Amino acid sequence: MIFDLFDKLRGSGIFLWQEVEEFCDTYFTKSKSNAAIYCQGQGSGE
Repeated sequence: MIFDLFDKLRGSGIFLWQEVEEFCDTYFTKSKSNAAIYCQGQGSGE
């Protein structure tokens, strides 16, 4: 069920895999603030 949802969301283009990787890189970097994570999600990078 989870993988079916993943496949549907990924296939619809609602997100790009690169965006997921970038978010994970930022999220798991302890020196990044919540604001940096939010800004990355908005496309500004930091």
